[in-house]
Amino acid sequence: MSAGASTSAKRWVGWTARIVAVVVVLAFIAHARHQSITQMIGNALDAVTRALDPKDGLLPQIQRSRTPPDITLTPTSGSLPAQITVTGTGYQPHEKVEISAHVAVLATAVADDHGSFTTAIRVRADEFCPHHQCEITASGKNSLKWTTAPYDLAN
Repeated sequence: MSAGASTSAKRWVGWTARIVAVVVVLAFIAHARHQSITQMIGNALDAVTRALDPKDGLLPQIQRSRTPPDITLTPTSGSLPAQITVTGTGYQPHEKVEISAHVAVLATAVADDHGSFTTAIRVRADEFCPHHQCEITASGKNSLKWTTAPYDLAN
């Protein structure tokens, strides 16, 4: 047996062992839920099929738009508290986009037919803004796209 054939055989055995382990775990779960292993595998395949659906699945939503997101803040600097207009592009049409500063969600916008949005946020005086700068983040809830823009604090 050649070295290449030996490596292939080892990979095959490794994948076979993984598949057997998954089937054993599914059988245990099926027994605990009083379902047959066929029902459990069917449910898992249904979930994968829904996730990969070319129209509404998760993977196509992630891949649908290749344009990177971008946000612009108006104004770009000032003191806190501050009223800021956030304008964003590059998201999916009609996607919900969360606008946050550090970990605090400040607003949720909905992108238009072209994946763009404009919304107003209010950054409170007690927001965590290290190094005289607030990092404003816009995160797409379906596309998982996100981007940031700095809001510089005036001294």
